Amino acid sequence: MISYFETAELESIVAAPWRFTEDHSLDHDFERPYTSALRNILTSLEEDGQLSPIQVRPLGELYQIVDGHVVVDAARQLGFRTLNCVVHHDLDDDGARLLYIHFNLNRAAQYHVKIHRIFGQIKDVPTLLKHVSWDPQRVQDYVDLDESGENWKRFMENDGEWEVPDWQ
Repeated sequence: MISYFETAELESIVAAPWRFTEDHSLDHDFERPYTSALRNILTSLEEDGQLSPIQVRPLGELYQIVDGHVVVDAARQLGFRTLNCVVHHDLDDDGARLLYIHFNLNRAAQYHVKIHRIFGQIKDVPTLLKHVSWDPQRVQDYVDLDESGENWKRFMENDGEWEVPDWQ
């Protein structure tokens, strides 16, 4: 994979269609799960500037975000004109999506709901096994979870209450 460090104009950076996180430009009327993450990134960018680059790939004259959607949202709110990027020049759609999932899976740690939803974006166990070192049956179990089924309810149960975050 050929990657370079570049500074890109913010107006040339666009979201990926497979983005998991909500679009912060939608101005929701109520607190959403990612609102606190956006607040944290806004504060960090204001106080310290950009500490690490976002991940992008070129699409003609534009750069499509591979990882860093919330950072881009925050930078736009703050009036940034440029952002530092690692530009992955040879990523096709599948490679970009898998890299995006890889970054998100690393952040998910052991949060089962998010892992299930990340794996559910791919649903191809052999492809997922190329990117994780987990037991194949464990990967298959996450892919097979049905959020409307009884097993899901038992999986999420916690003192009679269960919460499934709405990330969209």
